[in-house]
Amino acid sequence: MLRFTRHREHRATGPNWLPAPGNPFIGGGGDPHVFALGLRNPFRASFHGNRLLIGDVGQDRAEEVNLMPLDRPGMNFGWPFKEGTLAYRGTAPAGLIDPVIEYRHGNGLYEGGSIVGGFVFAQMEPAGPRGVYVFGDFVAGRIWSVPVSDIQLGRTIQSSEFENRMIDFASTGVSINQPVSFGISSDGALHVVDFDGDVFRNYNVGGW
Repeated sequence: MLRFTRHREHRATGPNWLPAPGNPFIGGGGDPHVFALGLRNPFRASFHGNRLLIGDVGQDRAEEVNLMPLDRPGMNFGWPFKEGTLAYRGTAPAGLIDPVIEYRHGNGLYEGGSIVGGFVFAQMEPAGPRGVYVFGDFVAGRIWSVPVSDIQLGRTIQSSEFENRMIDFASTGVSINQPVSFGISSDGALHVVDFDGDVFRNYNVGGW
C-alpha cells in the first residue's frame, strides 16, 4: 500500500508527488512511498473513521479483509508468507497481522473466489441503527455482512459468522450476479454495482 502527498506547486518536469510524511521508510530501510506491506491484490477499500478496510484477493485457498489503522504505518499483512490465516510460502517473520475477516475458496453459501471489499452501512433495526460491513464475492456472486463492532485487530471473523444478504434482493426479483463495487451516497443509501452495468440502490427503509 502506497501513500503520497502532492507538491505545493505544479512542477513542469518530474513527479508532482512526494512520499507522505509519516510513511515508515522515509528515513531509510525501504521504499519511502510504502505505507503498508503484505497485501497480495487489494480490490476495493473504504475508510471507517481513521481505519481503512481492505478487501484482498487470495491465491489458492482464502479471501480476506484487512484492517489498517492510519496511525500504524508499516503493518505487514502477511503475503506471500500467509494467505489469510493459512501458511503459504517460506518461514513467516514475526509481527505479521492476520485479517479481520476470512473465508475459503469453494462453491458453498459462504465461500467464493475473489473478494470485493465493501463499506460500513447503517442497518436500521427496532433498537436503532447498527453498523454492518457489507462486502461480496465476484466469482460466487454473493453479498454478506458482519457487525462492524466485531471487526477488530487480533480477531479473525470466519464465514460461519457472515449474514447472507442475497436474500434481501431475492424477494424483490432483483438479480445480482457478479458484484464489482459497493458505495455509500450522501443520503446514506447503499449502492451495489454489478458486472453487467446494473447499479442497485438501497435506502435502508424497513430493513437494511
